[in-house]
Amino acid sequence: MRTAVCLVAAVACGAVGAQGHVVGVFDCQAVGGSGTSTDGFMGVFDGLEGYDAQVLTDLDMSALYGCDVVILYDTHEPGNVVANWVGNLTQFVQAGGSVLQIYHHHQFGSVGTGVLKVRVPEVRPVGDGPLVEGISQWTTDWPDHIILAKGPQATTFIESTESKPVAARGVIGKGKLISCGIALGVKQDWRTSKAPTGMELKLLENMLDWLKPEERWPARMANYAASAELVTWVGTKYVRQPAPVMVRLKGVVE
Repeated sequence: MRTAVCLVAAVACGAVGAQGHVVGVFDCQAVGGSGTSTDGFMGVFDGLEGYDAQVLTDLDMSALYGCDVVILYDTHEPGNVVANWVGNLTQFVQAGGSVLQIYHHHQFGSVGTGVLKVRVPEVRPVGDGPLVEGISQWTTDWPDHIILAKGPQATTFIESTESKPVAARGVIGKGKLISCGIALGVKQDWRTSKAPTGMELKLLENMLDWLKPEERWPARMANYAASAELVTWVGTKYVRQPAPVMVRLKGVVE
């Protein structure tokens, strides 16, 4: 029996020392999914230093591994993306990447998934630490928020005034994840967005700062590429730009 085994190595093209942390914001509406467009929300990065933000319209491995932080923005349903998008995100986090789920979110139950929408707009910080620095009780810009079903790896840092979890953090493998039930930037038409302001801008800044991975994306990609698992996403479709990487493929036949 002849078995072909592909060994893959990905090498970053150029240094990233001066580059900001790359934040990929997934826009499910752009690919026929159910959720809010990211167009207005992306404007928040004009005033945030240290980040290079880009819109994602797929959740394949090449798109994810070009990011340090992936934001699932109001992703009620993902739309036309690769079939194994949940598995891809899981591998991305386990290898050291970070994910922020905003408003509607249904993945990563070990940290928290959205289960109940409530019209009690006041929320407050829980505990102390960098995620709640500068945060006090406030009335959310959107008239409701989503309560989480906390998982075993979750620590709540924002709750409702009824003491229900609204935002929680956790660690999965080498990576970090935050589930946030506040509709940051979602506008009243449910279809468009804007840049968060006030307390919600501060919350977003705190979350992004906490989510910054210790190891930047080129190093994570190079390390993870040594695994034969990457054979599932190597191909013409998956080595396209904008990820500035060179992919080397070696076939071994036994």
